[in-house]
Amino acid sequence: MLLSQVLFTFPSGASHLSSHSILVPPQVCKSNIMMAAPRKDGLDEPPPPNSLPVACVDTTPQAVMETVLSDLKCPICLDLLTVPVLMLPCQHNFCQTCLRDMFQGPYRSRRIRCPVCREEFWLSRGVDGVARNRLAEKVLETWQEEQAKPKPKTTMCADHPDERVNLFCQTDDRAICARCVITHHRHHDVTELGRVFQWKKAHLEASLERLDQTNGELDSFIELLNSVIMEVKDKAEEEKSKVTSAYDELISLLEDRKLGLMARVEEEAGGKLQELGEQADTCRDVLENSRVVSAQARLALDETDLGAFVVLAGQTKQRIDQAVSMVRDMARLPAADSHFLHAGIDLHREKEMVISLSQEEGTRFTLDPRTAHRELVLRHGNTVVAMDAERRTCRHASLDSSACSSGSDSCGNSERFTRFSYSVLGSVFLSNGTHYWEVDVSAATTYRLGVASSRVAREKSLGCTADAWCISREGGDYFAHHDVQIYMLSIQEYPRMIGVLLDCEHGTLTFFDTMRDYAVVHRFLDVRGEGPICPAFSVGEGHLVLYTGRTAPEFHSSSAHSGKVIYNFINLMGRMVGY
Repeated sequence: MLLSQVLFTFPSGASHLSSHSILVPPQVCKSNIMMAAPRKDGLDEPPPPNSLPVACVDTTPQAVMETVLSDLKCPICLDLLTVPVLMLPCQHNFCQTCLRDMFQGPYRSRRIRCPVCREEFWLSRGVDGVARNRLAEKVLETWQEEQAKPKPKTTMCADHPDERVNLFCQTDDRAICARCVITHHRHHDVTELGRVFQWKKAHLEASLERLDQTNGELDSFIELLNSVIMEVKDKAEEEKSKVTSAYDELISLLEDRKLGLMARVEEEAGGKLQELGEQADTCRDVLENSRVVSAQARLALDETDLGAFVVLAGQTKQRIDQAVSMVRDMARLPAADSHFLHAGIDLHREKEMVISLSQEEGTRFTLDPRTAHRELVLRHGNTVVAMDAERRTCRHASLDSSACSSGSDSCGNSERFTRFSYSVLGSVFLSNGTHYWEVDVSAATTYRLGVASSRVAREKSLGCTADAWCISREGGDYFAHHDVQIYMLSIQEYPRMIGVLLDCEHGTLTFFDTMRDYAVVHRFLDVRGEGPICPAFSVGEGHLVLYTGRTAPEFHSSSAHSGKVIYNFINLMGRMVGY
């Protein structure tokens, strides 16, 4: 509608379309172009006469609009007309400001000559009397609105910036235009861009689907991590609560003990002070009586009458003897003892127990490669042990079993486990104190964990001798092994992380399921060997991961040293509070 109005208002637009035809690239006018086939000799034949590019008139609305807009430029400022638009009687349009400046310029006159057609007009009312071209203003406003709208993105050819890409060269793997086909991409494998678009879009959608699936899996894993984080935080708060409760109880017992001892001191001190006060009062009375006797004796010495003096002297002598006797008796009395609490307050045991509550870092060690069976592989700084299936197969195929004698391997290393004892010892010797380590068993289905003497037989399976203690998993069953004794363990859930606590002082070896609130899996009560004891590990399928330097569990087993100390300490405090 707007275009028809423009053509009606600006008939010159139609003349522009005929006299100033817009030349467009040859590929636009496909009906007027024929592509010449290459000759077999490799030379290009000239195209037939009817296949030469011709000038095509672009009658699209956009082209017509651009032609009309060329007529909507002000002849004075040479820019697009600005509203309001004034139209002279000769049908030429001008900006109001430009026309006003021209009318009021140095050659100001009511007669003005059109800068375009040079026709003169008489402007009796000046510029204010010139008619406005409302339709031209509407066209300009519409064009400006269209220009303000976002334009669809169009990819232009890199070699021909004025051409849009519409083909795809599979040889060079790039989008090209029609002109590129007859220049740089002649004889290349060229196809329609739309087909490549569909193919690449399908592949991209498939890749996006895989990415979305991977992102979904990662989201699930993050949710799992978050749940584990929350679980760890909850367990940490629970453990903090347990620690706070236990030590609050200890502090309460200590406070009660303190108050009891203070009351006892106050009571005995009061008795001592009363006794000392009474003794001091008695001494003061004796001293006062002695002073009176002394005064009487001095008066008797002043008597001049011989008869009276003799009588007074005898009486005074008797009183002096009595006073001296009383003073001597008081001097012979034992002074009140400043010491009290004869029962004694011995806090030595309490101090030792409190000191023993301080948790030190656990023992750190790794796996000893000198003792590892040749079919075991140690990794990650000798903290991971796994069965090397490839080495095991090769060794069984090439090595005669007779090459290994009891207690030694083919290389003469007497410390290495041999035959079917796929074991390895820890790099530490334990003979006293309490030691704790953990083993990740989640990736193993056949394994043994425990301790053994540093001189344990290297050719026998772990736990089959009198100087080795261990638990094992064989598929879905769990067992405890020592010497010739084997006990089947009742375990509802497969442990993922097993804690091992060795108390050398009490001769106990305890296994915990650390993921289930340190539930006790099994406990050996008489773990005492000849010489030092070493951590011991065996693996048949999968791998084990060793974690050392960790603090032993404190509240989960009465056999744990620190837990036992707290228990005994609370009982002791309870007895002492009651005296």
